[in-house]
Parts: sequence; structure tokens; C-alpha cells
Amino acid sequence: MGEERKKTPEIELLEKLEQNYENAKSNYYRLVLRKQDDMVLKQLQKIPDNWEEYEKTRSDSSPPVSSEKQQRLSDLKNKKSWELKFESLNIYFIRSIEQVFLDTLKQKHIDEEQIDEAIDSVNNIILEIGGNISNFKFLLLSLAKRGVSDLYYIIMSHDKFNNKKFSSFDDEFKSFCEFLIRHFQGYRNIIRNVNIFKDTTVFVENFFQASSSMQGWKVNDNAVKTYLDSKEPAIHIIELVKIINAAEQYRKRLKKDFEYINYYYNDRDGKLFRYNYIIDSHRQKLDSGRISPQVYEGLDNIRMSFLAVKKFCEDQGLGQFGCSDLNYSDLVTLMLKTGKIIEFFYLRASRYEDLKNFRNDILYYAQEEYHLLNPGLERL
Repeated sequence: MGEERKKTPEIELLEKLEQNYENAKSNYYRLVLRKQDDMVLKQLQKIPDNWEEYEKTRSDSSPPVSSEKQQRLSDLKNKKSWELKFESLNIYFIRSIEQVFLDTLKQKHIDEEQIDEAIDSVNNIILEIGGNISNFKFLLLSLAKRGVSDLYYIIMSHDKFNNKKFSSFDDEFKSFCEFLIRHFQGYRNIIRNVNIFKDTTVFVENFFQASSSMQGWKVNDNAVKTYLDSKEPAIHIIELVKIINAAEQYRKRLKKDFEYINYYYNDRDGKLFRYNYIIDSHRQKLDSGRISPQVYEGLDNIRMSFLAVKKFCEDQGLGQFGCSDLNYSDLVTLMLKTGKIIEFFYLRASRYEDLKNFRNDILYYAQEEYHLLNPGLERL
């Protein structure tokens, strides 16, 4: 497999910003939300399970409770207890799905075990919700409101971004789950292909040499001729053609995932908009004394940490998007260099129709992207 390159300062900074964001969320969940849930449970435990027994043991100093109020309290206890139980059963699966899905869109390295866990989480959610789809929707909206999980809005924004007609959450949720399973399973192929692209990058460099041109490199014609005449090359020219076709498909995916992440993060109707809305709502509650400063500060730390990640990714742009040791710019450069070798092969073999199709279908787009990423360079 391709040897992993040393992390750049930019990658290290991004990882630090993402870790700050995860820490801010973890601290809020652990120190604030869990404490709130514990307080709710303690309050619920004060409501008797058996009102007849309560009346028998009630002291004279305790006020009587009307039958109507008893029913309301019992209903409240059952409802809140069920909601907390339903959340505890599903929260791990929800957060696993959300995290791994976003990581695949960002082209992060994901272990086989993590992929399997994400697929198991989707299957468990499908089994768990059964006829509780409306309750599950309520749970996801509640988690989003509390800043715990954004899975509901990921589902909605992903379908909207891809121009899918989302008739209703109840009707479409299962099909989205089925899409997730296919998506996670397909990411194994992405990982395999990225390793092939990394290996190919090392191989292709053998055919280029330093140049005084603005690109800083040019084709070594003699090296390419020697390669094409070789009986047993490390990578056959036909394999190079297959690899560059796969790279073009991956390039399109990277670009689309980059555009989706920016869309999902936006401050108009995306994740930053929701964080801003939550903060504004909690600022009013803080001013009126309905929440503690700790709750407000915890949420604001999450928002500010997220904003730092969002701004950094936007500043880096499409060229730096992708996995840490093969970003979009690396991929486009690989395609351009590989394309020059394939061009040489088609010209030498007088396969002009294949050359024309190759230039129209693959090389043209690689060259256009290369010059968009490197606007000061001369046209190749």
C-alpha cells in the first residue's frame, strides 16, 4: 500500500481544531446534559408508581393529591421515562451514524471496524424504531435542539442538496437508512482506490523531471519510452488507463462532497444557522434566569469551536479537501501527469480516436481543474 506521508502543518492544525470541537461537545454532554437528565430522573422518582399505597402511607403534613392530578403526574412520569429510555437505547447508534457519515464525506481514514459498527448502527435503528418512526423523528429533533446530534438535518439537507424529493420523514427515513448502508459498504472501495492512487503517484513520478517552467516539472520522454517498451512494468499502461478513469470518478465525488459540506455548514439554513439560533434562544433564557451560565457557556464553546473548523476548511478550499495524504489538488496533479503518459502511448500507437476520446472525457477536465487550482501557471 502507499506509504503515508508526514502530516502537513495545515492537517495538524485542522485535526487540533476538530479535536477542540469534539472536546467542547463532550464537555457539554458530560457536565451539563447528563446532569440535567439526572435531575429529571430524580424528579420523576418522586412521583409514586402506586397512588393507593401513597395514600395509605401519606403523612398528615403532606397535602392530598386529587385523582385528576395523580393521572397527570403518572402520565408525565410514563412519558418522560419512556423518552429517556428511548434516547438511551438509540443515542449511541445515532451518533455513530452521524460521525461516520460525515467522516466518509470528508474522506477521513476509517477502520473496517468503524465501518462495520456504523452499518450495525443503521440496522439496529431500523429494528428499534419499528412503528415508532414518529417518536424517532421527535427524538432526532429534540437531540438537534439540545445540540447533541444533527442527524435529522443531515438527512434533510443531503436529500435537498441532491435534488431528491423528500415527501416526508416517516416515508423516506428507511430508504435513507438503506442508502447509508450502501454508502458505508462502498467506502471500503474508496479506501482501496485511494491506496492505489497513492501507489500510482509514486510510480508516475519516475517519468517526470524538474523543470524551469512555472509548473516546475516536465515529462521525461526517454523514461516514458523505456517504460512502454518494458515487458513487465510495475504498472501496465492498460492499468494506468483504468486507474485514471477511477481517479476521474473519485475527483467528481470529492468535488461534490466538498460542495455538500459547505452547503451543510452554511449560516443561512445550515448547521451554523442552527447553532446561532440555539445560542440566541439560550441567551434569552440566561437573561431571564431559566438556565445557568454553565449551560450557555457550554453551548457557546461548541458553536465557536465549530466556527473555527468551518472557517479553516473554507480558507483551505477545494484543493486541500480530501484525505490527509491525497487531497483534491494531489489527485488532479496525479491525473494530469498520468494523462501525459497515456497521451504519449496513444500517439506512439497511432490510436488517434482513443486519444481524442481520452482528451475529451478525462484529460480536459484534469487540465481545467489544475489551472483553477493554480491560476498563475501557464496553460499546458
